[in-house]
Amino acid sequence: MTPGSVGAGWLWIAGGLVLMLLELFMPGAFMLWLGIAAIVTGLAAFLLGMGLDTMLLVFSAAALASVGIGREVYRRASRAAPGEEVLNARSDALVGHVFMLEEAVSHGHGRIRVDDTLWRVEADRDIPAGTMVRVERAEGAVLRVVSA
Repeated sequence: MTPGSVGAGWLWIAGGLVLMLLELFMPGAFMLWLGIAAIVTGLAAFLLGMGLDTMLLVFSAAALASVGIGREVYRRASRAAPGEEVLNARSDALVGHVFMLEEAVSHGHGRIRVDDTLWRVEADRDIPAGTMVRVERAEGAVLRVVSA
């Protein structure tokens, strides 16, 4: 271990902690994963006594690995269990369900009630109020329906 690598190790660890702290102020910016890579580089500098060029290679490899792991963690966390609604995608969860028209579809537009919420619906033809309709697809906050 060289004396320079000890000081550089502390710098890498401090830089990693700063990056991780930045994640608190800019969530979702993957600074956490770069911070972990910097800390790994600092620990490697302590253990192996590396030069700057080697530390940069270690940081690059650790950053690629940790960001890849982070993407996988976020991807798995964002998947909903079967039958579970996804926050901000409630309209997608309504596809395939059947509801009664609260307000007739006239000139292509009407409304259905789902629990305590009125949803705007669109259809290719006029449908009288009280008719059962099936949601075919969601287009933002508008549901496309057909007679059930």
